Amino acid sequence: MPMRLSKCHIPNLITCSRLILLPVFVYCMLAGKMTFAFFLFVLMGLSDALDGWLAKRYKWRSRLGSFLDPLADKVMLVSAFLMFAWLGLLPVWFILIVVLRDVLIGLGYLWLWQSHGGHPNPVTPSLLSKINTVLQVALALLTLAQSAVPLSAEPFAVLFSASIEPIMWASVIAAVISGLMYAISPPVSSCQYRTRRTRRSLSRIA
Repeated sequence: MPMRLSKCHIPNLITCSRLILLPVFVYCMLAGKMTFAFFLFVLMGLSDALDGWLAKRYKWRSRLGSFLDPLADKVMLVSAFLMFAWLGLLPVWFILIVVLRDVLIGLGYLWLWQSHGGHPNPVTPSLLSKINTVLQVALALLTLAQSAVPLSAEPFAVLFSASIEPIMWASVIAAVISGLMYAISPPVSSCQYRTRRTRRSLSRIA
């Protein structure tokens, strides 16, 4: 019998399309086609927003999606920043901070995956971690936009360039603090959070 695709996997397919576009994005950057790279990055960002909206709006959530979506986001951002370092668009020390933080958090997720027998419960990212992601996406977009605008639009390039440094430093602060927070107090899964909240409620009743 043909395998039927559940609606909850539609966001996962959109996430996979983001991963498929990633090598094309890297190629465009290496080939100097920064305008194409910029629009591809925007398209991948929109796909991220779309799969998240579908999962929340229609409750098309799955255990695979809870792991695949943040992984795709990290791979997309890390790939972009590595390309920025390779092309000299952003300082190497900044890329090292970003990549090292994401690698350490990724190892933490892998440990969580293994500790749950390959079926971890979804982990809720902290507010600061979400802010850090927004800053990194904004920084990536500005860096690509600065390289993509034509010479005739030099005022826009100057505006983008002036915005990059403060956002970069804000991203460094958010990355370091959120990374330390993950190291000191690892995030709990949603299942663990519900369990702790239930225990607290029972203790108050008792």
